[in-house]
Amino acid sequence: MDRFFTALPGGRLLPPTQLAEMRWTVPTAMRQPLTCGGHTWGHGGDLEGFTVRTGFTADGGRSVVVANGTGGDERAVRGLVDRAL
Repeated sequence: MDRFFTALPGGRLLPPTQLAEMRWTVPTAMRQPLTCGGHTWGHGGDLEGFTVRTGFTADGGRSVVVANGTGGDERAVRGLVDRAL
């Protein structure tokens, strides 16, 4: 998953026009501000027994996948994504 989230925004999976189209969004939680400035793109989901949150920089230079047991503190998980990026 981490390799995918690095390759996608880095331009290694889609041509530039398709990547630009992918980044055109309606208001959604997929783009979050970082405490250091800038934004992270990502997606989260819950699997049986786990909560998963992802984040990657717009250029694909950095990415992170955080998985924890269900019932974990959402703020703490998002904090880990923020600190990693």
